[in-house]
Order: sequence, then structure tokens, then C-alpha cells
Amino acid sequence: MRTVTATTLVLMGEYSSLTLNDFETATGERLVNALTFYDKPIGSYAVVGEATITLTLHDTEGLKSAKVEQLKAKLQNTQAVAEVKCNQIREQINSLLALEYKP
Repeated sequence: MRTVTATTLVLMGEYSSLTLNDFETATGERLVNALTFYDKPIGSYAVVGEATITLTLHDTEGLKSAKVEQLKAKLQNTQAVAEVKCNQIREQINSLLALEYKP
């Protein structure tokens, strides 16, 4: 495991669901999930604070395992989408082959 600490800006997008009252009363999780963290201002995002963030990262094997699982899920999704498209094409072919010419 590796621990990294960094200071970053706290940004709020123009379509944020947060109200001014939320900044006084919302739980930390609600605020963290509703805000954006970046090292510099972004477009129409308002800078609403500064944060010190500590990350605890998995070791290399853990990171590799997580990435492999992510890729397996992506592969499974891609195969499912491709299968649906293949079935649609097969249906079109079968529909064309089923047409009969009747004089």
C-alpha cells in the first residue's frame, strides 16, 4: 500500500444540486460526492474551497487485479453489444431470404 497526500481546489459546477444550506449542514460524504476536485479552476465551475486529500492506494498486485476485473467487465459488455448487433443483422438477412416473388 502507498499513501499520498495532496492539496487541491474544491469546485462546484453550475448544475450542482447543493444549496448554500448544504455547505453548513450536509455530511462530508454528501459534499465530497457533489463536488469536484482539481488542481486549477475549470470553465464555469466555482472555486468553493481547498481540500487536503489523502489517498491510500493498493499495492501493484491489487491495482493490476482491479484493472483486469475492469477490463473483463468491459469485454463482457462489448461481447453482449456485438451479439445484439449480430442478431439484428441475422434477422435482416433472414427477412430478405424469406421474401418470395409472387407474379
